[in-house]
Amino acid sequence: LNIMNQKNLEELLIKKEVFILAGWHENIFFLPMSLSFIKNRISILVSSSNDGKTMAQVLNTFGINTVLGSSTKGGYSGFKALERNLKENQCVGLAVDGPRGPRREVKKGIILLAKHTGKPILPILFKCNHSIVFKKSWDNFFIPYPFTKTVMIYGRPIYIPKDINKEDIGKYCYILKQELESIEQQAEKIMSIKI
Repeated sequence: LNIMNQKNLEELLIKKEVFILAGWHENIFFLPMSLSFIKNRISILVSSSNDGKTMAQVLNTFGINTVLGSSTKGGYSGFKALERNLKENQCVGLAVDGPRGPRREVKKGIILLAKHTGKPILPILFKCNHSIVFKKSWDNFFIPYPFTKTVMIYGRPIYIPKDINKEDIGKYCYILKQELESIEQQAEKIMSIKI
């Protein structure tokens, strides 16, 4: 595993600043791996669907706390639980395009969460050379082949001002999407280098 831009994470940890870990739904397989590098406690938002409950059981076996909720079912209670965790100095994480897409479109919930709590969003992305891609899944979920070259990359923390209006929310969704696309390009450059 090649970790890139780890300084973006380390700067937050040095300041003892809790944050909102943000990635694409297709990277959900990598969550336990990514969270092993975070020394703070963290809770992950998972869908309250049957698939989400299965994912919650898997994450719980790795010692990762989960919060059930989604944009369609239990969304408000999930949002409030994440907000409470952040206020209690616990990091949280979520798939910014979940639970049902559209793929790679940032939803406004993460922006509202960052606005209400004043906590930064820390983008994260995974890329690997060879994987099994589930093309029938809405997110193109993938699982890496054993021993394949894998990159985990952190983006720059994004702070959302508390005084933004409704029109600004879309702008910050776009900024987060651009940062995720930027770190993906960085990861692809590393992937193309022979080791």
